[in-house]
Amino acid sequence: MSILGGEKITVTLPGGGQIVGEQKSFAALLPYSGDATAEADAYRARNRAKRHTSYLFRGIPYAEPPIGDMRWKPAVLKTQPDTSPFVATAWGNIAYQTSGSAEGTGRPSTGIRNGTYYWPAYPVRESEDCLYLDVWTPDTEPATALPVVVYIHGGGNTKNPRMLYRTWGNRIVSKGVVYVAIEFRLSTFGFLYSTALSGDAGIKGNYAYTDVIAALNWIQTNIEAFGGDPDNVTIVGTSAGGAMVQAFMTCENAILDNLFHRAFSISGGGSGTRHPLATALEEGDNFLTYLRKDKTAHYDTRTIATIQSEDGDAAALRLGPSPGQILAWGNARTQHNITWGGTYTTSSKGDYNPFPIKDGTICAHDTVIAAVQAGSYRTGVPFMLETVSNEAGLVDNGVNITNLDSYWERVGITTEAEKLAIQEIYNVSTSELRRQVYGDTIFSYPAYRIAYDATTAGETVWLNYFSYDTAGNSRDEPSHVVDYNYWIGQMEWPVALDPGQTAAKIYEVDLRLCEFLTQALANFAKHGNPNTAYVSTYDLGLYSSVPALGTFEPFDATDLNVNLIDNDDDAGPPIITNEIGHEQDKWSFFDQSVSVTLEDPVLTWDGVTTDVSPGFNVDLDATAAEYDVITLRRSSVSDMSVIDEEYDHTLTAGEIASGVFSITATDLSDGTYYFDCIHTRPSVPAESGYSNVETVTIATASAVASQFAMMAA
Repeated sequence: MSILGGEKITVTLPGGGQIVGEQKSFAALLPYSGDATAEADAYRARNRAKRHTSYLFRGIPYAEPPIGDMRWKPAVLKTQPDTSPFVATAWGNIAYQTSGSAEGTGRPSTGIRNGTYYWPAYPVRESEDCLYLDVWTPDTEPATALPVVVYIHGGGNTKNPRMLYRTWGNRIVSKGVVYVAIEFRLSTFGFLYSTALSGDAGIKGNYAYTDVIAALNWIQTNIEAFGGDPDNVTIVGTSAGGAMVQAFMTCENAILDNLFHRAFSISGGGSGTRHPLATALEEGDNFLTYLRKDKTAHYDTRTIATIQSEDGDAAALRLGPSPGQILAWGNARTQHNITWGGTYTTSSKGDYNPFPIKDGTICAHDTVIAAVQAGSYRTGVPFMLETVSNEAGLVDNGVNITNLDSYWERVGITTEAEKLAIQEIYNVSTSELRRQVYGDTIFSYPAYRIAYDATTAGETVWLNYFSYDTAGNSRDEPSHVVDYNYWIGQMEWPVALDPGQTAAKIYEVDLRLCEFLTQALANFAKHGNPNTAYVSTYDLGLYSSVPALGTFEPFDATDLNVNLIDNDDDAGPPIITNEIGHEQDKWSFFDQSVSVTLEDPVLTWDGVTTDVSPGFNVDLDATAAEYDVITLRRSSVSDMSVIDEEYDHTLTAGEIASGVFSITATDLSDGTYYFDCIHTRPSVPAESGYSNVETVTIATASAVASQFAMMAA
């Protein structure tokens, strides 16, 4: 691919600071030379000499560096660079990565320079000082402000930088959008929480999420200087970035108000359970315990133990350990080959899982599905969700998955009878079952469930399923997030930048889909609808007109439809069709299980402590109205299997609809009691192996003996 550097360009921010970028010229995409078809020949002849010019501003700081005393604190917005003019012609630092490059070469030991890691394929440095973003724009002074597309990268919250080659914005901006890619903290740097940090005000543990929120605030303040419209911002995320988009869509906190106006989650999951705060605290405290074994300090010349004794645990965390120590301790990984004061085995290290935390602010619910069911949703924001047919390509097609229990549990399937019944529905080989279940339970079913619940509540959602087999690809089905390359027009693989890879063969039919989806994303960003045409004067014009491949239909809770992006036949050209009842044999089975996942009921005293029959007022999650029978029961903590039916209270239809009811408890003896909400599932077909009625405990709340005794006095 040919990339030509051009003249410098300067923009002035509203606060007066100046940013210097550069003009970039890109050649048109051309099909693989061996693609000998009339369509490919005509395409090559028409586009061989075409070039597209855009402007790139790289490595712009959007928040204060999260180093020293700012480590493990929410991001602090930086609307102006420290120096002006700020020359944004080189990539800024990237976040510390906990595993090798997604581009295939990994991080060789020779990549360590002066104690800092360098990404093999790019002249960039890994650093805690990583809160930078890049802006691609076709025009800094358009006649009308352009819609903004913001990319939030994936990588399991542990790896990948924002500027992976195939996530560049040079193609999508030709459709008349401004493209912003955000770097944010990863792994232990982005998600650690401990008792030492619990006194901090604000968001607890989800620091990576605060980074992206700060970047969205920076966009609101400054994007007009680059030709963008702050009132028309679309957030797009892939994988863990897609999960972040889902989290933002289901967060009603005011910190996200007016920061984005459309959302697109690609393979974002939705069934994963957030870390309970107590679990995060336990893991964070364990992390600090192991750090105390270290004998050196990073930001402070004192040892970690001395910092802790003199300044406290928080200072020991923030000022003591080096990034290398945090990576090695916090992730229990050995690939960095970092040692200090001795060699430690993986089992001796403090393991910390870099998952979003149920902090009560950004992530207020156990899962995204639970949030939508509870009515926690950004109303009026058009939302698009997409998964691919081989999500398990992320894990070697599932060949190493030996136990499916953890995947079944995501959709509420726990009994052997249930597992046998659902396997009969799949009716595939063991290896194929592993591959499909991985993708279904983590990605495709959650996307469907989010679409269903949001649409039922009156919101507009598009649900897509990408199964197009790239003509130049030997895989039978598309793997995890490869669809994003089509949506932003990035089909090439930079062999010159990454010698470990083989150039992909791009056929004209692939470019046809690429052109169609890139235009659809621009349409969605501009109008909130992927079908509504948005004609850009900057368009490279790869085709005389956008290929007519089909129409995207919004999800309908009655039709249960998806937009199927597939081949017209086994190896034919791309086509978009609307499939009614997609995978409903599986999804309806999952619904019977997952629908009973209510939020924990909130038990509150009625305030009448002298009443011999005090009331227990229970506020159920709003989704209680979906269920047919719910019973509140009492059991002793000494033997949870013993249920005292005297205290059973079966809700009336009105109580289920309102989600609020009261129960009277009398003659309470000393001890701790548990009141369990029980949902009775509807009967299921006898051939599935179920009994006709099965009860499932779905939530628990406890009360202390003294409170019972006081109320019963």
